[in-house]
Amino acid sequence: MTLEQRITAFAGQGLTRKAAAAQLGMSYDQLRRFTKRMPDLRWVRDSRVPAEIEAIGVEAFIRQAAARNWTHKQTRTAMNMSASKFAMIVQALPDVAWAPRGVRGDMAARVRDNPRAIAGRAKGRAVMMARHTHTVNGRSGTIPQLAREVGLAPATINRRLATMSLAEALAKPSRRRAKPVNQVVAA
Repeated sequence: MTLEQRITAFAGQGLTRKAAAAQLGMSYDQLRRFTKRMPDLRWVRDSRVPAEIEAIGVEAFIRQAAARNWTHKQTRTAMNMSASKFAMIVQALPDVAWAPRGVRGDMAARVRDNPRAIAGRAKGRAVMMARHTHTVNGRSGTIPQLAREVGLAPATINRRLATMSLAEALAKPSRRRAKPVNQVVAA
């Protein structure tokens, strides 16, 4: 079934545009831009729970959505429900297993357990660290790490790099005078 057919089916079932976007795993704006070329669609504008959800029951729909690895927001949006009302219902159903935070609902199972994805993320982190690691006078680290070792702010080092090398930027002392630790300031 093509995306246009799925969208037409959702509109025909009486879903709102927001609910259809949640079920398709796209943002509301993406769906709105996509449906501009489909002017004959009629979307529901009210905030009732859609008829298909009422037919199977709210609890059953929430459990099915969690089984499909939908996020809280995707499920809540599909049900046209406020965040506070949805939170109360979810608290009453503590045994529901949701997709992990930070992972798009429809991608959760593929991303979480896929060895190739795990290896790819590890390789990406290694490449980024290699790209941002510098060695100066036998010490290696990123600019923030090296700056902390010499007692300077990373922003100071970055500003100095416009006119000098990294070794010079780290060697140059701070313009601020260090205050003695045990000195009491008189008021």
